[in-house]
Amino acid sequence: MRIWIINHYASPPIYPGGTRHYNLARELQKKGHEVTIIAADYNHFLGEKTHSTATLGQLDTTYQVPFIWLSVPPYKGNTIGRFYNMLVFSWRLMRNNFLKTIPSPDIIIGSTPHLFAAFGAEILARRLKKPFVLEIRDLWPETLVDLGRFSNKHPLIKVMKWVERYLYKRASRIISLLPNANNYLIECGVNPNHILWLPNSVDIESIPVLPSIKNEKFTVMYAGAHGVANDLDTVIFAAKFLQDKGFSEKIKICLIGEGPEKLRLKKLAESYHLNIIEFLDAVPKNEIFSTLNKADTYLMSLKDSPVFRWGISPNKLFDYLAMERPVIFAVNTPFNPVEQCHAGITVKPSDPISLSNAIIKLASLSREELNAMGRRGKDFILKNHHIVQLTDSLEHLIKSVCEVRFEKN
Repeated sequence: MRIWIINHYASPPIYPGGTRHYNLARELQKKGHEVTIIAADYNHFLGEKTHSTATLGQLDTTYQVPFIWLSVPPYKGNTIGRFYNMLVFSWRLMRNNFLKTIPSPDIIIGSTPHLFAAFGAEILARRLKKPFVLEIRDLWPETLVDLGRFSNKHPLIKVMKWVERYLYKRASRIISLLPNANNYLIECGVNPNHILWLPNSVDIESIPVLPSIKNEKFTVMYAGAHGVANDLDTVIFAAKFLQDKGFSEKIKICLIGEGPEKLRLKKLAESYHLNIIEFLDAVPKNEIFSTLNKADTYLMSLKDSPVFRWGISPNKLFDYLAMERPVIFAVNTPFNPVEQCHAGITVKPSDPISLSNAIIKLASLSREELNAMGRRGKDFILKNHHIVQLTDSLEHLIKSVCEVRFEKN
């Protein structure tokens, strides 16, 4: 079967960014399917273009999974330039000048790092008369409203709400990364039988054999986006509390990644003269496990917002658990994998004192106690978030959609 996956921000593992679709594509290839990923040539995490103009709109077979890169304008931060970048990606999908370079697909999957990418994917599928599967990563525009970025009355929100409902009606099936999004989707009129929960996963076999570590200081690591939703101000304030209490000789906090808030966060840390905290550049996905191996514990942090009542499914959380280290979970959600498998400590989000106390508590535990938490997290990943199991579910959905399409025709 020939499958196209469209994700504006998809990336091969030699660059920073999410590799969900790359990994799923690799597993689908093993099952005999032909998979092509269509993405933008501008890397959202690096803030730069990563492919030459000669390869744009062409089938790029440099990687184990073929890509088609669509040219989009660069931008910095969460600006109007980023919104324009989104619209250009969607427009280039709908113009589909790249179609002459590859055979037509049997099915198209459109992902929603933003709604306009999926809208372009649906238009493309309709023009090709192929089934369209919608993948929901976040609930747009619900997320923007709940995070306090926009009012429900804002014209952009009204446009996005129309696009959202249009996509729900047009999709043959809907994939959700969020464990409780089905309730939201059903409220929006989606047939519950057309919804598949397919969370992020880990390719356990891709984790290299790594040496055991023994840090001079107990090291807390956050690896991911530095945006408003990630609530990293709380980490800065927790670091100040720890340093003021004299823990800088025993504890270190590392923040790894990029994002629109990073420069401001660095200036905030500098204003407090914090030597307990360290900011590091984002690393390619194929190096992330070696980087995570340098930590004693990890931090999963999100702003306190009602949008997380639908659950979360960030790549970094499952990578953390797969590394067999405890996780500090600072998210207000009823779906808490860390608490579920007893693999760390849960604290209130946006509460630097609670976060500080969790770090102090973990730093005081024996290596045996920390290892036991880590093993429970790894077992949870093996049972619930292994890439092979989730690819089987995706393949079943794809086949069922295509079979129904074939019967109708």
